[in-house]
Amino acid sequence: MQARTPGRAIIGAFVKESDAQEQLAPKNEDEPMLYCPVCSTRLTPRKCKLICEQCGYYLSCADYY
Repeated sequence: MQARTPGRAIIGAFVKESDAQEQLAPKNEDEPMLYCPVCSTRLTPRKCKLICEQCGYYLSCADYY
């Protein structure tokens, strides 16, 4: 009989396989919020804003939430 680390089986039982795969998947940097809703150009980050250099649309840091 092998010695078990206390709690190890319990922790493993609560982690779903799909959850583990989601954590390993890289974040997609082409999120929709990084594109201008007016002209679909990729927004340029500047300090606390995302600015569209083509049409002038911008999101401030307060708009992210």
